[in-house]
Amino acid sequence: MYPLFALSLILILICSGIASAGDETQINNALQAGGEVHLSSGIYEITGPLIIHSDTVLIGEPDTVIKVSSSSSQWFTGSTGIISCKESVKNVEISGFQIDGNLGSLPASYANTPGHDKDCERCIILGGYTNDYADNISIHDMKLYNSFSDGMQIRFAKNSKVYNNFISNCQHEGFFGTCLENSEIYNNKIAGITSDCLRLDNCVNCKVSDNVLFSYDGTNLNGAYAHGENGLQVGDAGSSHGYDASNKPTTTANIEVYGNTFANNGLKAITGSMGDNVYIHDNKFVGKEQLETMGIPVDISDSNPASVERSEKVFSSIFDILNCNFSTTALIPQYNQISSTENWQKKGQNTEATFSIDGFRNISEIEGVEYMPGKAQDNVIVNYQTRNDAAFGAGQTSTISYEENNTTLNVSLTVQTSWITKSSSSITVLGKRITIPSIKTQSESEVYSASVQVPQSFPKTEDVKAEVTYYNNSYNPHSIVSLTNAWGIVQEDYSYNGSEANHFKLIGEVSKKDTGLSYVNYSRISMWKSTDSQISGHGNELYITGKFNRSLLNVSVETPYEKVQIKEVNVTEFPDESGLILNPSLWAFVGTLSIFVVFIYKNLKRVIRKW
Repeated sequence: MYPLFALSLILILICSGIASAGDETQINNALQAGGEVHLSSGIYEITGPLIIHSDTVLIGEPDTVIKVSSSSSQWFTGSTGIISCKESVKNVEISGFQIDGNLGSLPASYANTPGHDKDCERCIILGGYTNDYADNISIHDMKLYNSFSDGMQIRFAKNSKVYNNFISNCQHEGFFGTCLENSEIYNNKIAGITSDCLRLDNCVNCKVSDNVLFSYDGTNLNGAYAHGENGLQVGDAGSSHGYDASNKPTTTANIEVYGNTFANNGLKAITGSMGDNVYIHDNKFVGKEQLETMGIPVDISDSNPASVERSEKVFSSIFDILNCNFSTTALIPQYNQISSTENWQKKGQNTEATFSIDGFRNISEIEGVEYMPGKAQDNVIVNYQTRNDAAFGAGQTSTISYEENNTTLNVSLTVQTSWITKSSSSITVLGKRITIPSIKTQSESEVYSASVQVPQSFPKTEDVKAEVTYYNNSYNPHSIVSLTNAWGIVQEDYSYNGSEANHFKLIGEVSKKDTGLSYVNYSRISMWKSTDSQISGHGNELYITGKFNRSLLNVSVETPYEKVQIKEVNVTEFPDESGLILNPSLWAFVGTLSIFVVFIYKNLKRVIRKW
């Protein structure tokens, strides 16, 4: 692959079986020479890191396993991983084998260095420095699992490719890219457990595509919080877990996220502060329920490689169930269907009814919480039938009443049943007995009741306001628009002077409960679309170029239940000091004035000397 490889060094430690602890010495000797290093089949137990250098290819077989020895001390601290580097590496390829962090056999305290959480035992950590970026790193067709920290971290690097990897139960980030440029992460299968399946901090010109980002559901936790992961995090890093983020030389820009599958992520599918031109589109979202309905196991790996291999079957089946139904609204029609199992209850003499609360229509689920629009009684689905058991039924009427508090809805069905009874009496008239029939109408009123816990009422959007900061200067006039109190917004729609921009913040997938009732499960995203460059989105803000005219700005928002025109727009105007500083006209004036002052000063000195 690399023309510099004049020598290809083949390393064969052992053909099969388990080598002795300390295999890293022989592997590092081979890596020191550079070129191609091949690890044959077998399990290599190591007690120290493998150090890779520039112009090196490290490859292995599918059943080659680099395994952290259970007798090792905590050598994998801080920026040292199972595979690490001590230079800004160029032209490195790693492929074809497995790395087992073996965390279940190690103390849980090994996860952290003092003052930092989950920063030890990265399976692979490679990169460069802020003033010397790594270049051309390729990691592919690897299996990385059961480590205290990242499956992979690449930082301060350009032209990197990470693809066709399987990562499971790596308990910080599955893949962590920091300050990457012109790089691609694609076709990986990552079962995350904490933090994120995949994370990009301060990256520029990168693509994330065709990955499956899942939630680890196994039992090999060793102190980690299960289902505490997001699918994807994109944005500029803040200080975290004791690390200072101030040394990042780049800010997030030009990131495209598409074709990925987000399946049963523990927290959010997509999160982060985003950045400049983060384009998220054409991704799919799959819930755990769908996997279980198809009989697909959700458990992702135990500590042994065979279990990891078996768990890959989950991902091979996911693509068979991606016929998902997406919606921007939670106002989905539901049809009142009588339950197939009729539970008739008789009350009084002749009143019988079957009565049930089957759930709620118009349900939206956001971050695990169910919401409904308005009152519960307007959304509840009640099914009932009544019948009159009397031989001569005269009729029935039914009425429904509701009593609602903050958490419970009580529903009562009152059934008024009437029937006819026949009797007779006799009298003697002129010595003859005459029978006189009589008819009597009787009635009874019986009550059937049930109660159900109610979802939360979705908050109204009346308090959403648009805040406009207008930087009015002659050099670079522009405005920044942000919305306040904008929770639960599916999308924001802006128009200004004929230009339009849309910010998509939630994506809804129509799913079904066990009862068969549909609801919409929303995941957070951040995607901007604009018609031209006059208005464009950056993070959660809209950027408008040129002089600002309030009458030209229109803002509306859409929730799962309504579209609302934002009427309150607050404008704050002040000069942009940076604009004044950068204004070339200002500097031209200052330069001209300086030359004039120097000219006057020199001539004034000459006049004074002569005088």
